Amino acid sequence: MVEIYTEGDSEPYLLRLHAFKPGPDIQFEPMVNFKYISVGQERTETIIFKNEGKQSGYVSLREDPPNKLGCKIEPANFSIDPDEYVRVSITIAGDRADIIKRQIAVTT
Repeated sequence: MVEIYTEGDSEPYLLRLHAFKPGPDIQFEPMVNFKYISVGQERTETIIFKNEGKQSGYVSLREDPPNKLGCKIEPANFSIDPDEYVRVSITIAGDRADIIKRQIAVTT
């Protein structure tokens, strides 16, 4: 608690402070552009995860909602220490001549 005294007031202002334990701060690029994928072909892109926090963290990735063909995520679950980088590969197959949109849920 910090007491703040001001002119004209006989009572100090009490500023109550609370500190939280530092945690992981996991950063990554939220959008990935796979560009053009030919039907029947696969394309792999890499996402870099970095922990800019002071504590180790855990990351889990999954396709949401799951697709019948799915996408390959390697690694799908991993621990990441402070100042550590982890490269995650995501592979998608071109299953039709259309715009392919997939959502990957990232849980930390």
